Amino acid sequence: MAIVRWAVEAHGGYIVLQSEEGQGSTFRIILPLARKHSMPGDSK
Repeated sequence: MAIVRWAVEAHGGYIVLQSEEGQGSTFRIILPLARKHSMPGDSK
C-alpha cells in the first residue's frame, strides 16, 4: 500500500478509503487528467 500511495501522490492524485464493518473496503485511486504536451513541430 505504501508503494501505491507514493505512486499516486507522485502523479498529483490521492486515495479514498470507504469501509463498512462486515461489508468490506473500497479503495479509490483518483488521478488528475493528463495535460496535453506540445510535441516538436506542433504549430501551437
